[in-house]
Amino acid sequence: MMFQDILQYKIGSTIYHRLHPFTKLLCFIIFMLISWLSFWAFIFALIFTLISAITTHSIWTKSNVSLYIWSTSILFTINALFFSLSYPASYWLLDQAISLEGVYLSSLLTGRIIIIMVLIQIFFATTTPEELEDFLFSLRLPASLIISFTLTITFIPIVFNEYKRIYEAQLIRGLAQAKKNKRIFTYITSALLPLIISSLNRATRLAEVLEIYGAPPKNRTQLSLLKIKRIDIAMIFLSVFLAITSIILAEALIKHLIHLLPYF
Repeated sequence: MMFQDILQYKIGSTIYHRLHPFTKLLCFIIFMLISWLSFWAFIFALIFTLISAITTHSIWTKSNVSLYIWSTSILFTINALFFSLSYPASYWLLDQAISLEGVYLSSLLTGRIIIIMVLIQIFFATTTPEELEDFLFSLRLPASLIISFTLTITFIPIVFNEYKRIYEAQLIRGLAQAKKNKRIFTYITSALLPLIISSLNRATRLAEVLEIYGAPPKNRTQLSLLKIKRIDIAMIFLSVFLAITSIILAEALIKHLIHLLPYF
């Protein structure tokens, strides 16, 4: 399953692995927001995202690449059709179906969604569950909410792996040879229902263990405290500087292009 790696931590020694979760979250939110300001701000945010993805190249697997290819294709096609039919068209690329304006707007929206997806994956792939939990506790959030969230993130890959194991076992037992009109029912009863039952049993056992150990604790101790380091401060200043620079350059480019329009 290609979705199992999206929220899974990947061991590495990149710059993002060494940053505080707050630093990564702040930097990524900044560039997610500026990507919606204008076309050129979107280009700068896209460049930052590509550089970040290249920096954390160890997290990219074949399944992740396939996921982004399929997501981009589906999002672009649906948005291109929607915008082409919703906005007045000056030039049709495909007669009465896809316009130039639709392709342009679809490219912007699809690119912005992909930026959000990539940055979210980089955040979770470079942040251990322990670091994420300590960061959320430092925000004074309810302990029960934090434990539920971190356990969900931790068990998502396990559930996907178990689904894969059940599905492959059912294929061996003849699921692929089922008739088309019965394949959906057979798929639900032989693959999804065992997965749901197994997940509920795991959740019940986990809840019993947490109850025995008295989780969530009222006074939680930490082995090591997360601290803002020099590299975090430098990254925050660099992100703010790049964001302000990209906004200024975007405005300058827009004015320059408007000034050159009479010559075309």
